[in-house]
Amino acid sequence: RTGGGGGGGGGGGGEAAAGPLPAVERDAVGVIEGAPAIHSSRVLADRWRVLTCDTSDRIVVWDVLRGSVVRTFPEGTSLASAERELHLERAVPSWFSVDTKSGDLTICLDEKSAFAGLLYADDVGLTGPDVTEDTTVNLGWNALTNVFGPWIQHKQQQSSSGRGGGGRTGTSKAAGRANAPTVKLEAPAQSVGVAVTENGRVVMRTTVDGTRSLHDHKIPNWVSDALLAHRIYPREKQKVPFYVVPDSSKSLSGLVDGSTRLEALRILRMRQVIRYVAQNLVTPITPEGDKPAADVRWEDHIEILCNDRVLPPMMDLYTARMLVWRNSGEDMVLVYRRVGGGASH
Repeated sequence: RTGGGGGGGGGGGGEAAAGPLPAVERDAVGVIEGAPAIHSSRVLADRWRVLTCDTSDRIVVWDVLRGSVVRTFPEGTSLASAERELHLERAVPSWFSVDTKSGDLTICLDEKSAFAGLLYADDVGLTGPDVTEDTTVNLGWNALTNVFGPWIQHKQQQSSSGRGGGGRTGTSKAAGRANAPTVKLEAPAQSVGVAVTENGRVVMRTTVDGTRSLHDHKIPNWVSDALLAHRIYPREKQKVPFYVVPDSSKSLSGLVDGSTRLEALRILRMRQVIRYVAQNLVTPITPEGDKPAADVRWEDHIEILCNDRVLPPMMDLYTARMLVWRNSGEDMVLVYRRVGGGASH
């Protein structure tokens, strides 16, 4: 309390507002520095890597499946230049969105789109004795399995010991699915957060550590259905219809069954289309050296074109349709011919 005059200089016993207290220490005793906050991000075309920039202008690439930083760009690199450097011709349906408002990287998964992203195992660097050329990875299911791994293990332990734990079922299916090839987390558990949404509304935020002691009722039904019973409901069509026809020069014969309209998984690669063509030609190709058909690199003999452009053997149907065909109203037409367009001998 301070003494002094009241209003208008009258000598009353009123109280004046307290002034600022003098600083006890003018210099900081210590500084606790927080981590730089992420303020900008870009999801790359492969839909499993994300570029971020933080308040220290550090540009890094995150692998959201493994929850780790896989590359740090040199100081002075801009987000735009990093994005240009990492650009690749790829189309993958969006299966998550990114939220950085908290200063951390959080991926948001919604029931309507979480399982739309499907790639081959080698696309995401997954190898092993059980991984083949045709092994696929559902990116959303993989991400959920990693984040909720501790909860799944807890449910499996309850199941094996005969304890109910809330009435959610399907742990036997989850145990079987756990043997499928999965991209494992490689980073500290809290490096990437996950927000689970329903109809655009966030109903749950968590990290790997945060799922260890979760009660069943906290987990949305669509998440538990996916993890415990492997019931996933892709909202987008998983297959692409297309035509396969010989080129106008007839460098190769037609197909044996006369059918040119096909339908296949959208991640099917051109090399697999080429193999189908090679195995169904009316007049087969006889590769030099009399190799068994299974050992022949058919892409050395046959190529696929779309809109007069030769497609790389590793390009998939979805990418070809979205980035080369570019006509959503009509089925895509793929043309096959001998490599280089040479005439049949």
